[in-house]
Amino acid sequence: MSSNPFVSLDIAVLKQNSDVEIEINTDNHEVILEKVNLTHEKFQELFYPSGDNFIIDPQVTKRSDNIQYTSLRPLYRRTDKGYPFDLYNTVLSNIEDDLNVTRNMFTGDSLVTLTKELTSLEDLSDVHSYCVDNAIGWKNLLSILQNEYNKYIYNPEGLSKLVFNVGNGDSVNADLTVNVVFRSPNMIIKPTVLRMIYNVSFPKDYIVNLSV
Repeated sequence: MSSNPFVSLDIAVLKQNSDVEIEINTDNHEVILEKVNLTHEKFQELFYPSGDNFIIDPQVTKRSDNIQYTSLRPLYRRTDKGYPFDLYNTVLSNIEDDLNVTRNMFTGDSLVTLTKELTSLEDLSDVHSYCVDNAIGWKNLLSILQNEYNKYIYNPEGLSKLVFNVGNGDSVNADLTVNVVFRSPNMIIKPTVLRMIYNVSFPKDYIVNLSV
């Protein structure tokens, strides 16, 4: 599967709004994870299991054959730099940077509560009961892909800013990103935005023959 996408889209935002305010006696922290290669059938199964709406169903994502695609654990996730991803230490380190203190200065109660909250998030479906703040529907997503492909066919030189590359094979690859936002009630602490990028392969015939 090619790593060069034809289209790159942010398709969903999940928010983890923490109730834990770190006590001591706005830009984002962006974390980009290593791309996950998927077929369009598997991507639809994971994120659009019931039809048009973007849904993260733990009964689907936590199956043994799917857990590696949506897990937040270091066993399955690496950063775009190739390092194992550690959600707990990533968020804690960002908080330390924003407050200009070490976690040793957090009150014991706030640190324990935040630790419990972050370490309980092992999968996308664990983010506040898989709360989706905003998302593109499946039919809308397919329509976007088809429109971009048609623009490329009729005018290969006039690519829109969504289009990066079109391979010579039988597939069209799209980078589809699920964003997870970890936000604190403390306004000094910048949100940590986790970008999970899925490189999804669509057969060209599938895109061409869509009725959307």
